[in-house]
Amino acid sequence: MAKSSESDLSPNKNNLHYSAMASDAGRLCLQLGGRAAGGCILGRAWESG
Repeated sequence: MAKSSESDLSPNKNNLHYSAMASDAGRLCLQLGGRAAGGCILGRAWESG
């Protein structure tokens, strides 16, 4: 929630951008396989704080 000001200014754009990044990350995880998927989950958790 560190970017609350950005979300307040353009919540739709911010949400769409995050969704796109999440989708790309998900596809990479699927392509790279189980071992990489663990790293993706850790990375997502790290980014979300």
